[in-house]
Amino acid sequence: MERLDKHGIKYSLVTLPAKKWHWRARCGALVLYDQIPKMTTETIMFCSSTLNLAELLGLRPDLHELKKIVYFHENQLIYPVQQIKERDVQYAYNQITTR
Repeated sequence: MERLDKHGIKYSLVTLPAKKWHWRARCGALVLYDQIPKMTTETIMFCSSTLNLAELLGLRPDLHELKKIVYFHENQLIYPVQQIKERDVQYAYNQITTR
């Protein structure tokens, strides 16, 4: 659904529910592949670093031309773990391939 901000800039939000973020980080690109409308006049894509952007771009070549702004809210490479155990590198890998 297209919206208009207070400056007259048009934008659309495509979001996933704020739950099960581990699952979203692993499969979000696959889910969003179908939900993001075909690009026509858009110029910028804003996303979170939990999205595997490289995977989404592989699935959706029409998004390649957009300028991308990625919000990195936690560095997964050095994020402290609660218990000493093997780190799940998938989340850090998503961030590395997004840069």
